[in-house]
Amino acid sequence: MKDFYNKEHSPLIICANALEMALRYAVSLFDKNE
Repeated sequence: MKDFYNKEHSPLIICANALEMALRYAVSLFDKNE
């Protein structure tokens, strides 16, 4: 997996990273509401 990320950042990887960050942000907000 490391080799995959070490290669040039393709739009797909950038999109996946953005989705992961958004998901973590949503989960943190959900945890605060509980």
